[in-house]
Amino acid sequence: MRLKWLDGLVIFYGILLIAFGIQGYLKHDANSTAALITRTISGVIVIGLAAYTKTNPRVGRIGSAVIALLIMGHTFPLYFQKHGTVALILALSSLVVFCSLLGGHFAAVQKKKSGL
Repeated sequence: MRLKWLDGLVIFYGILLIAFGIQGYLKHDANSTAALITRTISGVIVIGLAAYTKTNPRVGRIGSAVIALLIMGHTFPLYFQKHGTVALILALSSLVVFCSLLGGHFAAVQKKKSGL
């Protein structure tokens, strides 16, 4: 089942991760190399997985969901500790992406079961 809107959402999420990685590096006085590395690499991997869904949708979407879940698990506690806007945006966007991927999975399974 081809869900183009879901692929677009995942690509946008990857771009968002890359942008916030660069922003985290440039904004902080200490030049947060950890933010640059983790967010940028995660964003590149998510975009790569979105491209991989063209040949193997299951692997691409599961990989994107796992990364979204990991980012969400990392940024929600950061928001509650530091009340950072970037952490909140990343946590909520990760939640939206994860729930959308999960919903897309259930819709595909339901469509497959109904024989359409």
